[in-house]
Amino acid sequence: MQAEELRIGNLVKDHLGRTQKVHEVRSDSYICYLSNGSKLKYKLNTTKPIPLTEEWVERHTDYESIQDLACDLDELVSSKTGMYLLVYTDTGIEYLNNLYVHQLQNLYFPLTNKELIIK
Repeated sequence: MQAEELRIGNLVKDHLGRTQKVHEVRSDSYICYLSNGSKLKYKLNTTKPIPLTEEWVERHTDYESIQDLACDLDELVSSKTGMYLLVYTDTGIEYLNNLYVHQLQNLYFPLTNKELIIK
């Protein structure tokens, strides 16, 4: 992953596959905090995005707010391999494949002026 992709509050997987919440982004790493207050630093080159699936959205978010957002984004579609975004352009339909949780978080804020609530 690249530092430019991440915002504070994004969810990602660390090198062990654990979900982490980003608290600080640096050029080659990010910082997260454990429940006991300990600060951990992870290298971005070992960090993986969390694939966005309908199951993940239903389990971790207010599904209705995502559906409302989908109307603003043309269409958010679920498939067996994940979710993708249909964008209608002057030249036809473009598909943005393989969306990730941090991308949804990053899209949600500028369109709604609210942070995406993760359960």
